[in-house]
Amino acid sequence: MNDSHASLSLINREMLPKSPGLANARSINGPVVYFRVLAFPLRIKDALKWAEDNQVGVGRKPHMRRELALPAILRRLPPDCRRIAIVPLGGGAAAVSVVVATNKTVEDMARAEDLEMIQNVQRVMAANQPPAWYIPQRT
Repeated sequence: MNDSHASLSLINREMLPKSPGLANARSINGPVVYFRVLAFPLRIKDALKWAEDNQVGVGRKPHMRRELALPAILRRLPPDCRRIAIVPLGGGAAAVSVVVATNKTVEDMARAEDLEMIQNVQRVMAANQPPAWYIPQRT
């Protein structure tokens, strides 16, 4: 990995978003809470920069380098951090993202508090923003 990420400001606990509560699709079981993912979006411009910084797809056209960035990022993450989802960014835009937690189970929601794991994903992705909770798009 390129050393340009050495100056990255790591996320701290205060920067982590509040969890939305455990997913519940049926009002008979209490308040409805939509399924959400805590994720780091990989915007097109960020994927290209990551590929350039990490020498991925050297000599290929920019659109191919962007496409190669996500698989390269996932290979550098532990297996339990290799989940992806498409998340809305607003204005009709969406991005593929690396999921660090969901609100599907109590165990998976606990991952939203695992600062070390979240910082590891941040380092690998060279993300400048903390992850956020999203309602993922259905594929």
